[in-house]
Amino acid sequence: PLHSLRTRIMVSALLIIVVVLPSIGIALNNAFKAQVEENLKDQLNAYFYSVLAVTEFENGELIMPTALLENQFNVINSGLYALISSSQTPVDNGPAAQTGSNEPNILWFSDSFLGANFSQNLPSPTLGQSRFGQIALNDDAHFIYSFSVRFDIANDNAAAPIITLHIIKDLSGVTQQQNGFSQQLWTWLLVLIVVLLIIQVFWLNWTLKPLARFTEELNRVQ
Repeated sequence: PLHSLRTRIMVSALLIIVVVLPSIGIALNNAFKAQVEENLKDQLNAYFYSVLAVTEFENGELIMPTALLENQFNVINSGLYALISSSQTPVDNGPAAQTGSNEPNILWFSDSFLGANFSQNLPSPTLGQSRFGQIALNDDAHFIYSFSVRFDIANDNAAAPIITLHIIKDLSGVTQQQNGFSQQLWTWLLVLIVVLLIIQVFWLNWTLKPLARFTEELNRVQ
């Protein structure tokens, strides 16, 4: 019957629209989140080199400037933090570790880190390697980029220290950006689904109209 055929076509089209479009939306949303995190990793990597450029060792002691070029490092609780840690014995100049753990030891931290504390240990990548992930700071999740380097000291009596420089950034900006994109994406997908359903109804009526006439004529013949 025509009514049964119309129902089957409508249900098939509805399933395609409802299944395919949300799947595309999920894929786009995941791809956007991955791209945002990759961009953030590149940004933290740039911060890493800016801090590393002003890091010096003199007579086995870590020497850091009183203020960094990026002003967020100089503002308390700004959401952007820089730390230098080592699994070796900490140097004389530089604050003691605030983590409550002796391994790794915090040798230095930016002014933005004043008053902050960790609820888990810092990453310790091997020499020449980096690590990107998340860490709990003040009981809130933060992104962290860590890279371990070695400083060669001219003095033969001093051992070449291996340190890990950590750049930490809060998730607020990234989360806001991801949530904004997700909201717009699903809003437009919902509008698209509704529009496609309306088009499908009109297309179905137009397509089956000749079949409806044929059915009517056949009934008259009978």
